[in-house]
Amino acid sequence: MPKFPSDTNNEEIPAIGFENCIGKTFKNGKSLDVYSHCLYAGLVAGILQKYLPAESSKNNLPLLAAIHDIGKVSPGFQKKISIENVRKLCPKLAEMHKSFEEAHAVVSEATIKSVFKNAMLAEIAGAHHGERRTQVFNEPNSCYGGEKWFEERKRLLKALECKFCSFSDHKIDELQRNILSGFVCVSDWIASDESFFNPDLKEDAEAVAEKAVNACGWRKPNLKQDLSFKEIFGFEPNSIQKSFADSVRIPGLYILEAPMGAGKTEAALYAAYTLISSGQNNGLYFGLPTKLTSDKIHERVQSFLEKVSLEKENAILAHSSAWLNLGGGEEFETGNSWFHPRKRSLLAPFGVGTIDQALLGVLCVKHFFVRLFGLSGKVVILDEVHSYDAFTGILLDELVRTLREIACTVIILSATLTKDRKKSFLPTATPNESNDYPLISIETNASSFFTAPEYSDSKTINITIEKQDIRKLSEIAVERASSGQCVLVVTNTVPKSQEFYSAIKATMKGNPFPAGLLHSRFPAFRRREIEDEWINKLGKEGNRPKGCILVGTQILEQSIDIDSDFLMTEIAPSDMLLQRIGRLWRHQRNNSERGGCELPEAVIISENIDAASDEKQLKEIFKNCGSKVYAPYVLWKTFQTWKSLSKIQIPSDIREILETTYKRDEKNEPEFVKNLFDDLEQKKLELRNMATGLQSSNCGIPAGKDDEEKATTRYNEMPQKDCLIVKNIISNRDSAEIELLSGDTVKVSAYERNFNVTKMLHKNIVSIPAYALKNYEIRTPEYLKKHFYGNIAVLVLEDGILKFDNADIGRRYTNEKGVFRNNSLKSVQQGLDYTSFEKEFGDESDW
Repeated sequence: MPKFPSDTNNEEIPAIGFENCIGKTFKNGKSLDVYSHCLYAGLVAGILQKYLPAESSKNNLPLLAAIHDIGKVSPGFQKKISIENVRKLCPKLAEMHKSFEEAHAVVSEATIKSVFKNAMLAEIAGAHHGERRTQVFNEPNSCYGGEKWFEERKRLLKALECKFCSFSDHKIDELQRNILSGFVCVSDWIASDESFFNPDLKEDAEAVAEKAVNACGWRKPNLKQDLSFKEIFGFEPNSIQKSFADSVRIPGLYILEAPMGAGKTEAALYAAYTLISSGQNNGLYFGLPTKLTSDKIHERVQSFLEKVSLEKENAILAHSSAWLNLGGGEEFETGNSWFHPRKRSLLAPFGVGTIDQALLGVLCVKHFFVRLFGLSGKVVILDEVHSYDAFTGILLDELVRTLREIACTVIILSATLTKDRKKSFLPTATPNESNDYPLISIETNASSFFTAPEYSDSKTINITIEKQDIRKLSEIAVERASSGQCVLVVTNTVPKSQEFYSAIKATMKGNPFPAGLLHSRFPAFRRREIEDEWINKLGKEGNRPKGCILVGTQILEQSIDIDSDFLMTEIAPSDMLLQRIGRLWRHQRNNSERGGCELPEAVIISENIDAASDEKQLKEIFKNCGSKVYAPYVLWKTFQTWKSLSKIQIPSDIREILETTYKRDEKNEPEFVKNLFDDLEQKKLELRNMATGLQSSNCGIPAGKDDEEKATTRYNEMPQKDCLIVKNIISNRDSAEIELLSGDTVKVSAYERNFNVTKMLHKNIVSIPAYALKNYEIRTPEYLKKHFYGNIAVLVLEDGILKFDNADIGRRYTNEKGVFRNNSLKSVQQGLDYTSFEKEFGDESDW
């Protein structure tokens, strides 16, 4: 923040009339005056106003948007935007060497606060660039131009009040301030579109404002009325879907707990259709835990929109890599492209993306209020909400609370919520102490209640626990696949998945059946190839092979819709285990299609945790089964819950398994386990404090914070580094020809942007642990700076070895295994003790 001397007001500062002050300049050398831009922003706001919840519309929103830029009538801004214009109109001012405030939003806030005596109104103007200065001086002040410039700004205010009427005395609270800040930002963005608003404008400005808003795609959803569930989805609803449809009639908070594969997605979409088609909500955002799940649900939501919409609607994909899915064709037609840039994607009437994008609406980051404005009044579906994650859980609680206050309907979908976790979403509801499952929990402005739908589709799962002996486990997997069964192996870390895969390949004689590996250390192009291959094999409509093995990490527990006959999984918290078990017998098939498998079976891979007699021994055991990913105490409780189970019934046993895992049983815990619990509680407290400190409700509108896709919405102790993997580079400082890992060859320059080239580059990125490059100085080459934000490490693949600046970084890459350590597979090749693997390589977890 610039420092200004004490305001002595000794020197008279000449002013320029607001009519002659420049508001915007254009590439052709022309300019637009401040009044005209303010007028256009107000006119745009008048059209956008109908999209806001009624409560927020009580204010004079056109005037609120119009006055956002009055601070441009100030000497600092006028000298900054065009010193030539100042020399022409006020030579004395041009020659003055006094320091003036150049940030016009600061001046706008100061003037509005002085004139209207309303701090909240003023802060909205002060924040219209996504952040606001905390120190604002009282008017008149010499750094803002003194008395004469203050008078010009007041004259501009009067002119705008004549056009849009004065403010009422309606009070604005902090949440309304945030929503209205987003509203003003959006009005400003649209009014700044020079294809509509420019010095050559001849048409009626109000008509042009309406055209501009329509061209952006702003409209209320126009849906067909009274469609049945079957008319939309092509099949009759099951008992859960029917019960949920009957329950969701008015806006509120709805939590649907139901087993994996029970059709929760369709239930939520039909509920959203009911509320939007009746005009009670004005759009939809479907939030999921990962980019991959977002991509998959996006396809289903788009199909849903095609069935329910009277006009053509597109669901905007909103996550940090969503732009990689843009084809450059239809997505960039008028009415679609405006919503694709960062910060704007949640403004679209229909969107699908990661939960993180919504969480950024309650974090203290730049433009958080634009996201809140975009979500206001919509149906927001939050899918795959579980009990384990303490850090994201705190943020999620704040998000749900805020969404309810901005007229949203919130639908939470989960197979694995504990009662305590659910209470955090329903703090005022009467607790439901029953063990009913499935269960629908409802909280509206009128009442709160619970309903338990009937569900007859039950499944028995055989459960066994096997020690961490990869050679033996690989033999079991190969034997099962050889008999015609489709086998899924889920590990907690990338290195362990690679070791399992190598052991399985070594056990197979030739290639009698397909075997594959999927984890996060593949570049995007290769990961998509693998996903598509296995969805085609194990998906609902897939061409199912007679026997196969797919090995992977947590990606497999929630990201892709696959159906296996036999499961092997490393021990993980019970909610994660249940998600993985949900990949067993997911689709209806004959036993003959399952290699003669009579019942679904899950093998939990774990050492005998009860053999530990102290904390040191227990942690040693956990080194081999994911303690770097999951809390030791939770794994201990999980083992106690599952060790005596030979069969489980889905869904009837889900509730008891979850409650037994997460409910404290202190009297039956050894002393060293109590220490683990204390460690966990301390960690949770630290995470809660960290998450609470990040919330926008605790820090107001941020000052100078970035709005990055990597803002902290999830806690991660393992920093990652994005790396571009290439086969060859021929370069000088400013340009290069690059042969990418995918086989594509691109030409790049420090002076040119090319969207298609950027897409190809980003599809060759892999994230690896940052410490792998800790000894190297990472700087993006000049010829790549038009294509990457921040620093990217460029790795060259030579004979399978990854090199940075010609130095071997100790990593290899193959299209079969992804990125791995040079020596990470020696234990498989040499028949060494497998349990030594995690001790050496367990720090590379797939977070």
